[in-house]
Amino acid sequence: DGRIYIHTRQNEEEVVSCLNLENGELLWRKNYPVSYTMNSAATGHGKGPKSTPIMYGGKLYTLGISGILSCFDARIGDLKWRKEFSTRFSNTSPLYGTAMSPMVEEGLLIAHIGGHDKGALTAFDVETGNVKWSWEGDGPGYASPIVVELEGSRQIVTQTQNYCVGVSA
Repeated sequence: DGRIYIHTRQNEEEVVSCLNLENGELLWRKNYPVSYTMNSAATGHGKGPKSTPIMYGGKLYTLGISGILSCFDARIGDLKWRKEFSTRFSNTSPLYGTAMSPMVEEGLLIAHIGGHDKGALTAFDVETGNVKWSWEGDGPGYASPIVVELEGSRQIVTQTQNYCVGVSA
């Protein structure tokens, strides 16, 4: 619809912005504090975010460097829901920061949440953010999931910290 959506970092905040494609005019901007310390082996990579936002059904979904998952109204930028996982996992991002992009499959937002050694490939309801299913077999890797059909079974396939896995969609 003639708009560009970007997810960036400015100082100690993650910023989600919507720009007019024709003239670059800022249509809306939302920011939230995210302090983050990079692993010393990756300081040259920057503090992210490192994932691509996804648009679906008039909503924009973002996954930040520290694992904060957000849903915005794409038209006006209102926050619809946000998930932060520090009460569920001791680490909310892998060693070098969250670097997988979420995807949407049949009304479910799929993201591998958590951190080093413990995480969950999780399907969230796109409207409410409620968890619909979760596979807790490994921490997240640095790859985005894809959908494939293998021997008649529709699967979410992704790289985890230690494996490549296929989970029934």
